[in-house]
Amino acid sequence: MSRLKFSTSIIEIIQRRFSCRTYNTEPLDDKTKNNLIEFLQADHTNPFDGETRFELLEIPELDPKVKTQLGTYGFIQGAQTFIVGAISKKSEYDLENFGYIMEELILLATDLGLGTCWVGGTLKRSKFAAQINITDDEIVPAITPVGYASQSRSKVDRLACWAARSHRRHPWDNLFFEGDCKHPLTRERAGRYDLPLEMIRLAPSASNRQPWRVIKDSKNFHFFILRKRSWYSRLLSLPDFPRIDLGIAVCHFNLTAQEQGLRGSWQFIQPEIIIPAHLRYLISWISE
Repeated sequence: MSRLKFSTSIIEIIQRRFSCRTYNTEPLDDKTKNNLIEFLQADHTNPFDGETRFELLEIPELDPKVKTQLGTYGFIQGAQTFIVGAISKKSEYDLENFGYIMEELILLATDLGLGTCWVGGTLKRSKFAAQINITDDEIVPAITPVGYASQSRSKVDRLACWAARSHRRHPWDNLFFEGDCKHPLTRERAGRYDLPLEMIRLAPSASNRQPWRVIKDSKNFHFFILRKRSWYSRLLSLPDFPRIDLGIAVCHFNLTAQEQGLRGSWQFIQPEIIIPAHLRYLISWISE
């Protein structure tokens, strides 16, 4: 997969990451900036296909246009630097690919001591899109500020955190199952995969909806996505955020499994289990 190198355990980094919406105005030092740019420009490989590109932008926080755009989507304050990604030449798994790579970037930034926050919306016509010169066949599904977190969170930050339900996570028996969607998977039955699955449970998602479900079948793990999209997402023609969220979940699982020395491969196979109508199959981890 990718050649991303972390300085510490990916489990610790995932647990440390949080949605930071209030930043101080200290610019990134050159070493940190160069580390980010090096990975932005690297070849990224993961279980999905799709063509993406990412750029590091420095935009003054006081720019009123930027404040208006971010005020709509993320209540971001004080940010000076942003990672902006674009998708081109749509493939079947373009959004999942984007979610996987963007989350790797966010985890790298976390490892470097930086704050981040997923910000998605109708960003095609935003200043961020204009700064990276997107073409007619490209979209900007999401961006993230990167910077040093402020010691004090603003009232708007706390309100946004509450609105996104960032303090809550679904329990195991709502997310992970064995054999079908009727029998919750216990940590004991998950065995050595309890940590990769727990890192999925801690993964960020749009409005903290956690639209992923994982079914263990023998030694394999099948990943599904909730089919239902929110009414406002369809109304505003927003990107299909649950697909991005699935890419994030697979990223957490994959990086943790690699760190734990768990051997396996990602395959697109239709599992021979009963799949309820509200779920759509995505991908499977075939354990060795």
